[in-house]
Amino acid sequence: MTGEQDPPVGELEGSLAATLARVADGVARIELKGSLEAEEESKGDLSDVPVAEGTTTVRTRTSYAIEGSLLWDLRRGHLAGAEIGAELEVLIDTHKDPGQDGPDFASLMTLAGTWRLQVEIVVP
Repeated sequence: MTGEQDPPVGELEGSLAATLARVADGVARIELKGSLEAEEESKGDLSDVPVAEGTTTVRTRTSYAIEGSLLWDLRRGHLAGAEIGAELEVLIDTHKDPGQDGPDFASLMTLAGTWRLQVEIVVP
C-alpha cells in the first residue's frame, strides 16, 4: 500500500494557550498547553497489498495534546530555552476507490506516541 508519506500538512485546528507563569532574574517563563489537530487526504494505491489492487483514498488525522514551557531572556530579547512535550495519535484510514474490479479493501491504522523537545540557548 503506497501513498504520500509526508506528515499531514493540512490546516492545524485547535487551541494553544500561552500563559506568563513567572518573571525572575531577567527570564520570563511561559507555560504552554493545548490541543491541535490536522487532517489530510491523499491518493494511493494497493501495490503492496497481496489480496487487493487498485487506487485508494487515504485520510490521515493527527492529534496533538501539547504541554510545555518557554524561557524568554528579557535582557537580550530572545528565546533562552524550551521544554515541550506532546502526546500524539495518528489515524490512517485507507479505502479502495469505488468502481474498480476486485474485492473491496479498507484499513484503519492507529499510531500513538510521545514527542519531546528540549532546547537550551547558550549565549557567550
